Amino acid sequence: MNILRFIFLILILSSVAGAQTVPPPATANIAGQIKNGDQPARGIAVTLSVSGRGGPAAATDPSTRATTDDNGQYKFANIAAGRYRVTVLAPGYVIFGTSDLTRNGQQIQLKDGEAVERIDFTLTKGGVVTGKVTSNGNRQVIGETVNFMSVDDSGQSQQFNPPEGVNIRTDDRGVYRAFGLPAGKYRVSVGQDIGRGGGGFGGGFGLANRTYQRTFYPAVAEETDATIINVEVGHETKDIDIQMATLTTYAAIGRVVDGETGKTVPGVLIGHSISNGNRRGPGGGGGIGGSTDGVSGNEGEFRIEGLRPGSYSAYVTKDQTTAEFYSEATSFDVLSQDATGIEIKLQRGASISGLAVLEGSTDPLAVSAIQISAFGRGGGGGGGGNNAVNVAPNGTFRVAGLAPGRVNLSVSDSNNPGPFSGLTVMRIERDGAPLTAGLEVTAGEQITGVRIVMAYGNSIVRGVVKTDDGSALTPEMRLMVMARRTDGASSGGGMM
Repeated sequence: MNILRFIFLILILSSVAGAQTVPPPATANIAGQIKNGDQPARGIAVTLSVSGRGGPAAATDPSTRATTDDNGQYKFANIAAGRYRVTVLAPGYVIFGTSDLTRNGQQIQLKDGEAVERIDFTLTKGGVVTGKVTSNGNRQVIGETVNFMSVDDSGQSQQFNPPEGVNIRTDDRGVYRAFGLPAGKYRVSVGQDIGRGGGGFGGGFGLANRTYQRTFYPAVAEETDATIINVEVGHETKDIDIQMATLTTYAAIGRVVDGETGKTVPGVLIGHSISNGNRRGPGGGGGIGGSTDGVSGNEGEFRIEGLRPGSYSAYVTKDQTTAEFYSEATSFDVLSQDATGIEIKLQRGASISGLAVLEGSTDPLAVSAIQISAFGRGGGGGGGGNNAVNVAPNGTFRVAGLAPGRVNLSVSDSNNPGPFSGLTVMRIERDGAPLTAGLEVTAGEQITGVRIVMAYGNSIVRGVVKTDDGSALTPEMRLMVMARRTDGASSGGGMM
């Protein structure tokens, strides 16, 4: 029985199956001149690439890089028809193309035998801005991103494509140097808008505190209060120093307790995430992002530092110590003071155990590269409801620490991860009965007798793709053909 009932086609730009057709001769040319101001620019590197792919040009001439001669001229010869991009490599210069300021070069559509000329560029020495970034106490701030925002004469922000190297970071002295800036007016800022907190109680786990908010030159948090600087052609603007504004941050203080006995739980990893409506983040609470903040103390106590006002969730993250448990995310708000009295309850979870069978294999070790994942409603202690275990060499598996609710199982090949591994779930059974909609798990339930039958695909589907109007496929096209099963079985990594 043919189980492939439809094929989904995705058509995107790139190169397609030239094996079935003879490629046309490469006979097109591209030429132009580069000037530095009014004078020819000698020795400037120019590259040719296939537009939209970033790869080398499809030309019979293996070189996709040219250098201007004494007259500033360059040429690419023997190029196949297609869409290309010509890019000038001149760090420190502002590059103007045939019509406008050009960051990524000029796009060109070539026909067979066509000679495209006057793809010209003009170089202008870019401006330079340097400065130092410090915090309170004049301490240098290392590794912070420096951003430039172009503004018009009225101070309104305008579109700006910064040259390579403009958005940079401060060095180990807190110093930055941006070069190649087009002449104009700019606001300069350092840092990010949101500090998520981090760092933790004991153990030294977690992320560094983000206690600096986005700061504009010279030392203001509001964009409208920033001092606008003027950048001139070929001129270095010095001493644009920024004193970073320090955030007022707070801590979340609480303890971890056993959900059954109420006793405190020491030595477990604590995590938190930023709440965001009904979106589910780590630990099953609504949230985005997430971090590991440290280990609970001897009395189960924890402290999460560096939090800005907002809504958060705290939870116990999954590790070997808590493999049999899960925690519901505890929501809390940070307003104008530390959030205290937070209690995270650690609950003993349910488990699913059984046998993984790989059809067509007699090697008892063949299943040892397969991983079983269980997706629940968001328990699992900071794992977003996703618990995963490796199958034992004898095919047995056990996934623990599951929250009550519906749980779905999936498989993946750890040696060949991704959707194209060929590993397919043929069926999942419990005590011989097929499962089609996951397992309903009650609190603390230990489910046994689950059997997952898998196979590696070895069939090949071949065909021909035609357009509706009968037009020929062109070398600029790439076809991706995907086959999806419709008989109830899932492909590798798919969910049952």
